[in-house]
Amino acid sequence: MTEILACITNVMLDSRPCTLKDQHLDMCDGHEYRYAEDARLEVATGRTCPGCVPRPATHGVLCTPCWDGLASAIEAWGPLEELLEQAGSARLVQADNERAGKSLTTIPLSAGQVALDEVRSYEHRERADQWVATDAGGMDAVHFTRAVRGALRSFPAEDKPRPVERTRCPECDLLTLTWQPPVLPGDPVRIHCRNPRCGHELDQDAFDRAGGVLTYLRDCLPGK
Repeated sequence: MTEILACITNVMLDSRPCTLKDQHLDMCDGHEYRYAEDARLEVATGRTCPGCVPRPATHGVLCTPCWDGLASAIEAWGPLEELLEQAGSARLVQADNERAGKSLTTIPLSAGQVALDEVRSYEHRERADQWVATDAGGMDAVHFTRAVRGALRSFPAEDKPRPVERTRCPECDLLTLTWQPPVLPGDPVRIHCRNPRCGHELDQDAFDRAGGVLTYLRDCLPGK
């Protein structure tokens, strides 16, 4: 019998494991656990386990959502790389002007250069299917996707978060909901409450249950 390979995220201590929703291992006690670096062991988060059966790998060592995320990140990386290069160059010019006539020995890196270096440190040049054929490559692919998402959040080129008007937070009943656009194609749209005493979040399932919110968001989407 062929062994089913789990998504590589299930052996990465610095990544949330990809699991099947509402499907649990026999050893599951109903609680969610996360690896704590300071304690070097898994600790309970205080939340109910959303599912702990590992999502199977379907493309090399990646599951389908991780593979789709990688494809979207690769597509977004070209224009984003140019943007980060421009941001890094601008900071270097500024730093060079600042040090004129001074005895500075270092030039601080810009946020754009830091993000650029991080993404490039995980990038592979071979085809995506070859990239994720090994454990090491798959881990780099997960980190690459995460780094691209982080850079896109820090340097958004298109849509921005916007307040949701005329719709109250289902938790605190205030008009404090904010629509957060997806970072990469295929990522979930999220709504969160900006009330610091609430912070309630709605995911796609919650959108489907909140018909008024979903209708409003659809009206706000670009091209509508």
